[in-house]
Amino acid sequence: MLLPNKALGVADPSLVPAQVRAGSGCGGSQCAELQSLLSWLADGVDTTRQVSFECGGGVVGVGGRQVLLQRMVSWPLLGPGALEEGGMKLSVPVDLQAEILKLIEDARSPGGLRETTVRRLVDAWEVVGAEVMSAVTGRPEPAVFLVCRETSHAIVVAKWPSVDIPPYQPAAFDPELHFARAATRPPPPCGGAPPPARVNT
Repeated sequence: MLLPNKALGVADPSLVPAQVRAGSGCGGSQCAELQSLLSWLADGVDTTRQVSFECGGGVVGVGGRQVLLQRMVSWPLLGPGALEEGGMKLSVPVDLQAEILKLIEDARSPGGLRETTVRRLVDAWEVVGAEVMSAVTGRPEPAVFLVCRETSHAIVVAKWPSVDIPPYQPAAFDPELHFARAATRPPPPCGGAPPPARVNT
């Protein structure tokens, strides 16, 4: 359950950067605030671990506007300023997953995000502070929604959803299994053209 918040943003510095506000346009402060939020997310999100979940295509009220939540992917936030593992998450619509991953990659680069990129994001997305009712504690908890002005889809920074994200496990390489499979395959022809295909007449 989502509860609208009278405040325009979540001011607790242990959760998100201070001075996150809602609004349109791209004043200098808005660009700086959004860039600070994106940098914080890029530093803290663990994109090697994720879980997908279905919101049922529901429309909910957030900060006085309607927000569309459908199928999403969620990553844990583990970096500086985030809560303990299993707490804060970054959740994005599945359709925007590739775009958000590219944005995170750009934010992590030495130069960070370009000013033109941040301005474009401020024009396209509205930052809304709200509260999400915790299914675990039954108490409202702070959240930040980045709501697309055109589609009303949302990116959510919160403890929500209460889903378990599996721990990171690097892929294991078993040489015995790999080479055993390779030994069962027929060897490729050595040089020359491949054998002609048979044609039934």
